[in-house]
Amino acid sequence: MIIYTTHDVLTENDSPLGYFLLRCVCLYLEMDMYAAMEVHTTNTIEEGRHTVQAFTALMKQYMTQTADDNLKNWDFPKLHMTTHIFDDIEAKDASRNYNTKPNEQMHGPLKDWYLNRTNFKNIVEQILRIDHWILVADDIDRRILDFDEYMQQKSDDENDDLLDDDENTDIDVDISTLDRSQHVRMGSRQAVQTFCSIENAHKTDVEFTNFRIKLNAFLNVFLPACNIPLPNGRRIHLQSDDTVRSFNPAFCYYYTDLKQVTEY
Repeated sequence: MIIYTTHDVLTENDSPLGYFLLRCVCLYLEMDMYAAMEVHTTNTIEEGRHTVQAFTALMKQYMTQTADDNLKNWDFPKLHMTTHIFDDIEAKDASRNYNTKPNEQMHGPLKDWYLNRTNFKNIVEQILRIDHWILVADDIDRRILDFDEYMQQKSDDENDDLLDDDENTDIDVDISTLDRSQHVRMGSRQAVQTFCSIENAHKTDVEFTNFRIKLNAFLNVFLPACNIPLPNGRRIHLQSDDTVRSFNPAFCYYYTDLKQVTEY
């Protein structure tokens, strides 16, 4: 909070160097925000690198302007870290996996384990065993939570399907939805139609010209190619009064650059 309140005190006119330092701090916080992300994409790493470049350039200007006023040595680990932080992230994953933040404040958990769970002899092996137990318990807990969430989503999907069935009472075919965990969903079911009605409804669409004939040709090639036997061993000849059920487009969703994208 102190840093933010100083913006009212260290103004560009009243304290040029102080204001310059605040600009450096602002870029450092932005760089630290990117470095602390638990999930990275190509874009976040690229933006983080740009922030490092801007921060480094601004710090060099600040060091040049203050060179005559102080004898501070700017060659210290945290400043040097900025030069390779995103190389480390690409090589070793998110920074939370290898930074010094866990167990700060005198390594509280380790101290408690030492006092309450060891016999004060050969403590390294005992503490490592306790740490292993806690990691395993945490992993089991996360798996249970993930499973509960998955089952809840599956139950919600089944309820949605029941509602669809109630709204489409003329539909007598049970089509199971695709597994939600695969991020793919089948579009909603439509009423049964004949090939004749489908072609008439899309007279102006060239894609549906001779739709039934094209479908016959496709199935007679596709099914044998997939080692699926033709019905009764005969070529398929769909008639104009045969019925078919259409679906709205299937869609899949996935995450990219921390945003959900849906494609049909």
